[in-house]
Amino acid sequence: MSQTQFPRQDAFIRECRHLKADLEVQADILKSSPQNLGTDQVRDIAHEMNRISHHVDNTVKLGFDMIANEPNCTVISRNLPFWLKQSHTPHSGFQGVLYSMQRTVDQIGFALRKHPRKQLPTNLIKDLRDMAGVLETNLCLNES
Repeated sequence: MSQTQFPRQDAFIRECRHLKADLEVQADILKSSPQNLGTDQVRDIAHEMNRISHHVDNTVKLGFDMIANEPNCTVISRNLPFWLKQSHTPHSGFQGVLYSMQRTVDQIGFALRKHPRKQLPTNLIKDLRDMAGVLETNLCLNES
């Protein structure tokens, strides 16, 4: 196994790719109405949303670790403004993207637990796909 110059960046990118894949899988599953899914399937999806929410937390921690220990890594240097906290916002771009993603995932999980047979708003499902795209674009997942 070869040594990389930026192991934290590699770990962060790996986690983001995994997160992106999870979002895409759940969006595909949710395209079919929860009304057409069995109760166990809906419960499993709600559980998966909870797992993804925790995965987002871990990804944020990896991002902070990368910023602190590898500030000159490729992912950060390619899109520095995205990684810096702006004075007019409570979070950096990367945090904002991930926390927004977490809110949406939590909303979907809550909606499925509360009303498992009700159709989810299509915008939430579209949001999962959009978030996967934002991860790829802003975190340079397609270039590493």
